[in-house]
Amino acid sequence: CACFGATNSNSVLCMLWCQAQFHAQPFLLYNVDIPWKEDESMIISLAAGLSLDNDLQANINSMEKILAAAKAESSDLVLFGEAFLQGFGAITFDYEHDIKHVALGVYSPEIASVRQLAAKYELGVGFGFFENNHSGIFATYLIVDAAGKTVGKYQRVSPGAWIPEANAEYRLGKEFHVFDFAGKRFALLVCGDFWED
Repeated sequence: CACFGATNSNSVLCMLWCQAQFHAQPFLLYNVDIPWKEDESMIISLAAGLSLDNDLQANINSMEKILAAAKAESSDLVLFGEAFLQGFGAITFDYEHDIKHVALGVYSPEIASVRQLAAKYELGVGFGFFENNHSGIFATYLIVDAAGKTVGKYQRVSPGAWIPEANAEYRLGKEFHVFDFAGKRFALLVCGDFWED
């Protein structure tokens, strides 16, 4: 799950999904129209779709289908779930395997593909992935704008991100962030971060 809070609104969006619900349909798109001012709103689409472990191309293809549907519904920002890009079960906790074959840098070709999709559909996109950051593995959530530029990058802070036996290279973020998207201020939490101080 991922929670997305608008700091100048009373709204908090929480995405929850279960892969089992997608046997009958390829994805679910839930649009929330957030009122900001009397004549101003933003449509944020919460995207739930099947994310396959270690099949990045299939997951990027799934993202594209969802982005096309969101564009048709006049969305401004589409949010995918935690670890959507590589699949939630992609991490094996074998560090050598995970750092070489699972974790991605923010400038990897796969992340570049998502940036290109954001620009193609002129939509903001948020998605979770396992990040290789200076040889540390993080559960990261990235927000890019409609041009594909990073506007927010957040590393999960809650200890439930990793199994207790994971070595020290499976790291946690250290702080919460706010960022601006389309002139609005947002904060981001991932899963168990909702209960952290």
